[in-house]
Amino acid sequence: MAKQNYQAQQKSVISFRWLGRLMCVSFFFTILTTLLQREYKSRQSCNWSLQELPEYQPLYVNPIAEKIWLPTSEDIVKIPHGGLVLFSCPGGSLKIKKGVQEITLSCFKGKQYKDTDGTLYHFDELQCSGDHKHTVNSLGKETCGINNKAELFAIGHVAGNHFYESYKSCFDCNTLDSIYVIHHLDHHVAWRQKKTEKPSKFIQDGNCYPQDLNIQKLYGVDRQKKNLKGKIKNAEEFCNVKATHYLSRDHLAPRGDFVYEAHQKLTYRFINVAPQWQKMNGAVWSALEESTRLLACDNKNDLLIITGTSGTARLPDCNGELTEVYLAPQKRLRAPEYFWKLVVDEKARLGIAFVALNIPFGENTPMGESVCEQIEWLKMPKKDINNKYPMSCYKVDATIASIFPEVPTEQIKNFRGILKRPNSKLDLLCIFSDLKKIFLTIILIIL
Repeated sequence: MAKQNYQAQQKSVISFRWLGRLMCVSFFFTILTTLLQREYKSRQSCNWSLQELPEYQPLYVNPIAEKIWLPTSEDIVKIPHGGLVLFSCPGGSLKIKKGVQEITLSCFKGKQYKDTDGTLYHFDELQCSGDHKHTVNSLGKETCGINNKAELFAIGHVAGNHFYESYKSCFDCNTLDSIYVIHHLDHHVAWRQKKTEKPSKFIQDGNCYPQDLNIQKLYGVDRQKKNLKGKIKNAEEFCNVKATHYLSRDHLAPRGDFVYEAHQKLTYRFINVAPQWQKMNGAVWSALEESTRLLACDNKNDLLIITGTSGTARLPDCNGELTEVYLAPQKRLRAPEYFWKLVVDEKARLGIAFVALNIPFGENTPMGESVCEQIEWLKMPKKDINNKYPMSCYKVDATIASIFPEVPTEQIKNFRGILKRPNSKLDLLCIFSDLKKIFLTIILIIL
């Protein structure tokens, strides 16, 4: 009897073992089938590299989501089979269809896109005949700045009867001052187009700038020297190209914060510019911008960036008295005393504010408790032997708004802490993705 029970138990164990093996095999084939299906779909998808786009590229719009198509893996943009792309040339026309500004096509496979009538187009054919037309929309009743004396503008493109905003500018048309600019920093920015041509000149928006005032010339070093001579002491010293002592055109929304060349070119407008001493622009400020881009790449959320100006820079005149610096007559187009930048994660309710003094040979003095030492992602060299930072860092709260009344307070409500770099964790999904590619390659070779 005991022997029979033992044999029955053994049969049961063997049955369970076989059942377990069958389940494992079934699970394996289920995963294999799923991966092969995904790989097949992937091979049927369309893709393009941001580094291989034509000179006159169209806007690549997802008309369903009403968003620009962005990369999903490094600098590669992938469109699923059947996915729609609106190829748009705002204010111009497609090269292959003269007089036609835009066309919506579906992904067929690889570099081929299909029209509703079945006509196939190769991706490389879908170019514009020239540069895009930018759109600057006044937001009418939306005012901004100190005492709401400035006006809010939205800058972007119109495609498919929809306005795609790149940034907002708070601008004072009376004084020709850029108060602040708001834009979003996408976490794909590391893969942005990098070999792009800079526009030959900045655009002067006629609605704000007098037609008889050439802003481009006002930024010329010789013109600055002539303007400052007789007003400040040692004008030659402050306007010295070799020593990087001159006022440059600082992009408040920098070109490097945008993925596509079309949006990078949008930053070359004087409505997005303020006079900044080149010594700061080429070192301190550019280092801050690059640090912010690196943070965006590590951050799972896109970042809100608000960059602004405050006060008027003052330099000593021939009598040693401080005099305000302006580039245009009638006390217009001021050289700001301070530049500030708010870097904000809206979803996490975290942020940090950076402030830099815009005066040559001036020493940055914090106007409150500076927390730069807590910002581990800020790649900024120390300034001098006193181990001081060339800028100050503050929490994004009521304090920064009290220091600079230009700050749009509605954008910084209810923040709960300082924005730091996310904890570095082993990305198992990335590892699995690489292993999956190797595994599928082997299977496809065998098959």
